[in-house]
Amino acid sequence: MKRTTSLAYFGTIALLASGCVDRAYAQADGPNALDAQVTPPPSLMRVPAQADVMARWQLPLSNPWAAYEKLTLLSVVGGSPETVALPATDSLDEVRLATLAAEQVAHDGIPAYAMWMVDLRGAASVAFGTTLSHLSKEPVAIIPTFNNWPFQDELVPAEETLSAMISKAPYISTSNEGASRPVFLLDSWRLAYKDENIDDQVVDNRYMLSPSDFPTPAKLSDYGIRHIIYVVSDVNDAEFEEDDLNALFLDYQAAGITIHIVDLAELAQIRDEDHDPELYFEIQLHQYLVIPRTTVVHNPLFYQRARGGFGGVHGTPTIWSPAYLGSGGHAAHGGYGGHGGG
Repeated sequence: MKRTTSLAYFGTIALLASGCVDRAYAQADGPNALDAQVTPPPSLMRVPAQADVMARWQLPLSNPWAAYEKLTLLSVVGGSPETVALPATDSLDEVRLATLAAEQVAHDGIPAYAMWMVDLRGAASVAFGTTLSHLSKEPVAIIPTFNNWPFQDELVPAEETLSAMISKAPYISTSNEGASRPVFLLDSWRLAYKDENIDDQVVDNRYMLSPSDFPTPAKLSDYGIRHIIYVVSDVNDAEFEEDDLNALFLDYQAAGITIHIVDLAELAQIRDEDHDPELYFEIQLHQYLVIPRTTVVHNPLFYQRARGGFGGVHGTPTIWSPAYLGSGGHAAHGGYGGHGGG
């Protein structure tokens, strides 16, 4: 299961700067033929100081959705600007498609009565949310939920999500905050490899979200929200919502809030100029019926197999340095995100 890459996440900036390493897509040491497509190439990036990066993402405290955003991932950034080698996530197909989908949604208009939960590869969720915030005619509140850190030999490619958050930032409107459409950004890798044993040398930086990480049905009702638009990469691969969302979605459903699942390809479709976004999201998106089911949240074997974020030996974020962020790389790919396991 474990793999490392020979080029991804270079050991030092000097390797990139010297030109001694090919900047093409990383080739995997393991047998996975998709690795070269899955692992984005590294690139030098000028990273602002932590306070500046945080300020780009932080919603005003007066925004009704500010209490739900997590800026944990950005806490690894140092206190002063640095140049660091990070994954160039714009090369990823899912990031490109997420950008196109967000552009189309912004063009069509965002219904006021819906909350968005964008559950894609982390960098793609960032691309969707930031693009939507800049192009939308309606005010948008972008709420990241990323709750882990990057590590050398990491299981979840948090370094990709971090790179995307540094290179992109949402537009934060300070006017009419109560009317802002909430758009939650989730990382579909957060519960990857649910049925696999994790190698001892791999840092398990997975994590779960819980109902308390999202607005209650009563809060959504206060703001007139009656629908959840759940965005996944490919609806054909999403048999269920991700395991840690089952209890939340059941609560929403019991309160009369409907769940609609849609993928990037559908959102990216060009629609008629007379398209009515209210009718589209009310009628054309298929309603998803949530059912109670056994998930890894209730499975003790999952916690026994897992490490790091699930009760084992915990990793701690290494001090930010070029040598750190350029040296790791995530340990395994393929079948990530797996919406609906258990």
